[in-house]
Amino acid sequence: MTDLLRNNTDQLELNCLNRVLMAATRNDNHFIIGKLVVRGAKNVDDCLEFAQRENKPHACAMLLLIEAASSGNKSIVQKLFGETVNMPDNSKEFKDPGFPDVQKAVLSGKVSTVVPIEIARRNDHLQVREELLLKTDVNQEEGYVYWHGLRLLQLEIPWLRRISWVKRLRLARNGFKTLPNDMGNYLKQVRNKPLSLCTIILACHMVCYSSLINSFLL
Repeated sequence: MTDLLRNNTDQLELNCLNRVLMAATRNDNHFIIGKLVVRGAKNVDDCLEFAQRENKPHACAMLLLIEAASSGNKSIVQKLFGETVNMPDNSKEFKDPGFPDVQKAVLSGKVSTVVPIEIARRNDHLQVREELLLKTDVNQEEGYVYWHGLRLLQLEIPWLRRISWVKRLRLARNGFKTLPNDMGNYLKQVRNKPLSLCTIILACHMVCYSSLINSFLL
């Protein structure tokens, strides 16, 4: 399976990707499931049905998050993360008796949101992407947001508005090309500002603006 993933998508037939996706679902391997869907595997619904039937909680969690990101259904994300939503419990997403285990897998943080966030971006489902981000290593009580390694391509002002309380912010290992000019206006509480600024600059491939520097150092 690992050797297969090293090949280019163009060299892989769709039915081959789909077969491997089903194999990853049987093994409850949410990590490989994410990689295969990004590469073009399409049989998400069949795999989700299998995961629900055979009690594969980690696979089911990833497939449900992918479904939410693909369809723009923010309620699925909220339900998986334990929020009360206006969705019937007998809907196809939550009809299996093993859903509490699926929810537990999501809440444990073991199921990565990197792939669902990227799929939401590709499908232009902004609300779902924002919801996923705000459920990923965000703790308002302790004042931290750890968005490192999410492969984000941009940092948007609406996200910053919703985390304006943040005191510890990690953004390393993303793909930022630019930063919002007024980014610092929303990060006034970040501790160790010069150090945080250096971290952000490095994370963004050395791209920054004088207004950002001024807002942190004033």
